[in-house]
Amino acid sequence: MSRQINFLFLRKNFKFVLQNSKNMEALTVRSKFHQLIDKVENIDLLERFYQSFNSAVEQKKGAWQTLSDADKNHILESYDESFNENNLLNHEDVKVKYSKWLTK
Repeated sequence: MSRQINFLFLRKNFKFVLQNSKNMEALTVRSKFHQLIDKVENIDLLERFYQSFNSAVEQKKGAWQTLSDADKNHILESYDESFNENNLLNHEDVKVKYSKWLTK
């Protein structure tokens, strides 16, 4: 019985240590990130860096959230229309039509 209790205790503490380690890693990375930003004096470079980083963060949300309501509705309508076989194109016809863009 005491072996089982010890095992559960160790397992619980190990999870705590792992979580703490990840939190410390995140704090360390954030700190280094802030130090790097503080060193940059070129405002154009900072602006480009901000735009790139912000874009990466926004992409994490997913493209759907960045679309306007009109764009979302258009995509949903197109999806619904794709179930009607009369709206579909033959794969071979599309390959012929766009062959110049499909070759290397």
